[in-house]
Amino acid sequence: MAELFGAPLGMIAADEQSRQNALVGLEAQKVMNTLALQPSQIALNEAHTGYYGAQIAEANAKVEAARVMQRLGEGFTADQQKLKGVIDGAAAQGKTATVADLKGVGQKVSTAQPLKDFAAYAAGKGAPPTVLAQLYGEIATIEEKEAQGAWRNQQVLSDQDKTARDLRTEIGGIAAAAAESPQQYAAIMMNQELRNRLPPELTGSYDADRNTLRAIGQASMDANKQADNRRQQAELDARQANFKANQARRDAAVALADAKYLLTVERFEQLVKNGQALTDAGLEAKRAVAEAARARTAAAQEKATPQLPLDPGSRKLNQSYMLPDGRTARWEVDPATKKPGLNVLGD
Repeated sequence: MAELFGAPLGMIAADEQSRQNALVGLEAQKVMNTLALQPSQIALNEAHTGYYGAQIAEANAKVEAARVMQRLGEGFTADQQKLKGVIDGAAAQGKTATVADLKGVGQKVSTAQPLKDFAAYAAGKGAPPTVLAQLYGEIATIEEKEAQGAWRNQQVLSDQDKTARDLRTEIGGIAAAAAESPQQYAAIMMNQELRNRLPPELTGSYDADRNTLRAIGQASMDANKQADNRRQQAELDARQANFKANQARRDAAVALADAKYLLTVERFEQLVKNGQALTDAGLEAKRAVAEAARARTAAAQEKATPQLPLDPGSRKLNQSYMLPDGRTARWEVDPATKKPGLNVLGD
């Protein structure tokens, strides 16, 4: 009967999530490992550069991005080692070095966190969009996989609880009813179907079994409450993971749009420099610049004002969203009702 009150509940979900976390962790580690391979990548890209012809700008950008990534990787690793030395030294004295040392304490940390730290470091050092686009793209991929894992986890818990809750409630109700009085105890014990729902260890004596039956009734209510808490936490985790995944996707879109814009501008300027501005290639490159500029603006707008999530639980307080009709609204607390709602802006 232990499995009715929570023992194996969620074990399938936990095993599956462990496998998914391992795969996602490998994704993050794979990207961090590429930093060590940048010197050979630089040589390879330089060798390829001469064969790109019209795509010379992209080839040069790849070579430069590899150089920048190598330099940033070395600086980031050195900074991390220096910080670790400070933290370890303080820990040896039983102290906490800085508030930043507590990052992740008491909360779930994404396996993309090392990449996020590196991306923040790279952005702070003025890394070009081509480098940031690669990093943000990898972060978005990892966050998306984590969001999918969190959603699967809460779905499994919900499906498991649906069946287990009914059975726990039924058994708890029978036990509680049997504990009410000797008469109800006798009636239930004589009903073979109801008796089979109760533990076989019952003695057949109301006085001897009363406390056990009451405990079973209380345990069923407690188990249902714990299941509710687990399910609600899983739903919250799924929503938070989905929010972070969408945020990472928008960051990646902005970085990619910036990189594409700069590359199209560089390609067009190269053609102008070579006197090819009015050729078919030059006119096509000019159109590409205009298109890339529009995409860049759209990506920035999407990041600042994302589409309104249909699930209210996925909306962030004081965040502005784009409504289906194109208007902008902020999800905020209504002073009158003290409840969150949409405040349409510019009406």
